Amino acid sequence: MLSLTEDQRYFMDILETAGFVRTDQVLPLLRINEPRKEPSHAEAMLRRLRYLGQLTLSREGLICLPELRSTPPDWEMLLALDILLALRPGRLLRVSLQPPYRLCFLTQRADGWIDYFAVMPVSVGHESRISQLLQAEPKNYVFLLPLEEQITQSDAVPEVEPDSVGTMESAEAAEAPPEEPPKRKRTTRKKAEKVEEVAPDSGDALEGGEDPPAPGDMSPEDSLLEDSSSEADRLDPEPGASAEGIVVMGLAEQGEPEGDDVPDGELPPVDEAVPPPSRPDTPEPERTRPAASRPRPARSANNHSRLLSLDLNELDRDLTEPERQEWNDIYASFRSKSVLTGKIIGIEAHAFNVQNRETGQVERRRIYCAAIIAYKVKVLIPETEMWMPGEERPSYVLRNMSGAEIDYVILDVDRVGGMATASRRMGAVIRRHAFDTARGGHEPGERLPCRILTVGPNRCLVECGGRDLTLRYRDISYSSYDDLRKQYRPGEHHDCILKEYDRVSGLMRVSIKEAAPNPFEGAIVRHPLGCRRQAVISGKYGGGVFCTMPDDTTCLCLYTPQHTDQDFRKGDPKYIQLVLRIVLEKPDLVVEDVRTPVFVENLLNRSVRLDVLVTDSLGQTINVEIQRSDKGAGRKRARYNSSMMDANLLHKSEDFEQLPETWVIFITERDVIGKEFPRYPVERCFLGSGEVFQDRSHILYVNGAYRDETPIGS
Repeated sequence: MLSLTEDQRYFMDILETAGFVRTDQVLPLLRINEPRKEPSHAEAMLRRLRYLGQLTLSREGLICLPELRSTPPDWEMLLALDILLALRPGRLLRVSLQPPYRLCFLTQRADGWIDYFAVMPVSVGHESRISQLLQAEPKNYVFLLPLEEQITQSDAVPEVEPDSVGTMESAEAAEAPPEEPPKRKRTTRKKAEKVEEVAPDSGDALEGGEDPPAPGDMSPEDSLLEDSSSEADRLDPEPGASAEGIVVMGLAEQGEPEGDDVPDGELPPVDEAVPPPSRPDTPEPERTRPAASRPRPARSANNHSRLLSLDLNELDRDLTEPERQEWNDIYASFRSKSVLTGKIIGIEAHAFNVQNRETGQVERRRIYCAAIIAYKVKVLIPETEMWMPGEERPSYVLRNMSGAEIDYVILDVDRVGGMATASRRMGAVIRRHAFDTARGGHEPGERLPCRILTVGPNRCLVECGGRDLTLRYRDISYSSYDDLRKQYRPGEHHDCILKEYDRVSGLMRVSIKEAAPNPFEGAIVRHPLGCRRQAVISGKYGGGVFCTMPDDTTCLCLYTPQHTDQDFRKGDPKYIQLVLRIVLEKPDLVVEDVRTPVFVENLLNRSVRLDVLVTDSLGQTINVEIQRSDKGAGRKRARYNSSMMDANLLHKSEDFEQLPETWVIFITERDVIGKEFPRYPVERCFLGSGEVFQDRSHILYVNGAYRDETPIGS
């Protein structure tokens, strides 16, 4: 008889129940019971089990039992394992099969209670029938019903009352365990006997003499970045990046903050640990009698009112229509786990009651949270609920995500306090499943939408198809920029091209650059050798300067004998100064500062990106926009740019008379106004007398197609 370690027996129990496991699910499964597991432990365990003949790889690249190698995988079972990982239980006690449910699992929560979950996919159109089936169940289960499309019927799933952040539970799951499932080759008896045992410390050594793999054997996803990029560019998942050893149980009492410091990378506790709540006796798996009807004791870790015990009609009576709609969206997401979408307006720290998985004690810790406010209700997403298991990013990634648009699912609602907590990773599971099961599938070359989450100097973190992907410079832009943060911002929507996709392994690569026209195609025709062009210096290299032209073509220009390297620098105002002197007809204009491009943010509404923002010696602020297409030079865009500049030029308590003079200048390739004039100055005036309004706000269109002997025409 084979002698297997505890980890190996634990993993084989799961594999013999599920039949198939993806490679990216192995490490998160091991970390449920032992959060300190590293990729090397998982790889060594898989090598050992494969050597012993306990598992193999299927034709699709999945980990499976040897006898199932030629059997098609059960994709719904793999989704059920994803749901198990998204719930992130304190401990996994048992997994089992019990038709008609795809997968059942007994979990131990952070506060010691035992929950029983059953996952059953539901086909669209059969929601009512399934609801009747579940309501007839004599046992108190928690059912998770992933749909191929969004549920719109209110009776599609039974009402389930959550009791803590991060888990959903039935009213009396701790009092009555489920029936024992039918026996199989490897029963769950070994796991049931170990329900009350404490998971042994793994330390730094592996059991059974398993050696960690060589660095070359590790996958790119599990290894740290090898280049010398700055911290802002380290957007890939990193081991131990977030608080993996804690489980969020609920918001703590929000008293006075203890100092001005906010949590840093390792989230230090602010209060001493308090004794954990008493645990109920672990139920025996063989027990089958119905649950008792006595109520469950109140939990000390959660001081918020239970949502479903409140009179919501009374609380919502005086709400305005927008407020009522906002709360209805939150209620729907809370009860049916529908996905909401919102923009992160900021990052803040909040105190949470958490259980330390290593010590078992309940502690009060301050955790960074993403804050989302659709109208008036603040939704907090703790850092522990931001990333999928095994894909945790460093804390500074979250702190730079203000403005990003994300999907989330409501976990807990404090209706009286006007707040809610949510999970982004549960939203990611639903989006990922919808992407993977889309009719017709996905093939390389397909155009997809993606959203930027955060930007570093040379990399972007984007979300596409429910997956977080780190894009390097070569996959983002054809043009040359010294810092991507000047060109891209969190929350922007872009098209991308699917480069590689493997549903089995979860591998996915996309390119934003290839979704845009290549500006270098036909560049030799548009810009023949020896021509003179307006350009912006974007870099210097090897005795020359990189110049980016208005059509995003970048070329390397050499110095003339009359110039030296000191005459050229990025953002040099002398060349912008020459252009402004000509178009404004001010030969004595002196430029003091040039910034390109400049993002003017509006957290609640649309932000703008200004191509060039100039400040002259008289304090005037000048926005220069260079447009090739007529669409980009619309009159309402000129109006919006002018208003956004004004809104950001006046500081608090300053008098309105201190508002500086502003110019919005559109230099267009063609005559967008159509009057065949070289310049089109726009001013506000009194309609009766024609007198200029003198608000010192100007708009100017410059016709780039005009040709004559004047400075503009030449």
